[in-house]
Amino acid sequence: MVNFFAEPQRSEQKPDSRCSMYILFCLAMISLTARSEPAAWKTADYLLYHREMIKADEYMVSGNYRQALQVMDHVFRKYDFVFLRDYQIAAQVAAFIGDQPRAIGYLERGAAAGWKLGDINRIRLFAKLKSGPAWPGFLRQYPKLHQRYLRKLDIAMAARMRKMFLDDQQLAAQNLKINDEKAQEEFLMQRFVP
Repeated sequence: MVNFFAEPQRSEQKPDSRCSMYILFCLAMISLTARSEPAAWKTADYLLYHREMIKADEYMVSGNYRQALQVMDHVFRKYDFVFLRDYQIAAQVAAFIGDQPRAIGYLERGAAAGWKLGDINRIRLFAKLKSGPAWPGFLRQYPKLHQRYLRKLDIAMAARMRKMFLDDQQLAAQNLKINDEKAQEEFLMQRFVP
């Protein structure tokens, strides 16, 4: 789970392993979402989606949090498929400005999009929400929302993607232990070239 108000961390991975992780992530996202929202992918223009989300990011950077949420709400109403990350950001921004009903709404949408309760609970920004009157209702609804998400998944494909990811990470770790650049290239050629 990403806390969007935390300091960014530097990656120690080499570019090759980041690239392969990115490819795996993209394949996983396509396989997990294409099954659940095929019409949205065919008809919606996600280039416009991302432009609008960038506009919301710009409002947040300038401190116009309410305006950012208005832009996000517009995007959320317009598109059938919304990326989990965007619900996560919206929930944190709403909690930050003290808009508890809106924050709970984004949490509910995020849960239906795969946001795990453990990840939600680790975000300190939600402390006031947890002591508020709507929190018990959210907790009661969470299992149903999460089940809605799980029904959309292709579990077999997700398991294959997870195995590919773990295998890739193991090879990347082995490759990182090789100090010589030529030896690293030979290792990669032996493992990946047919």
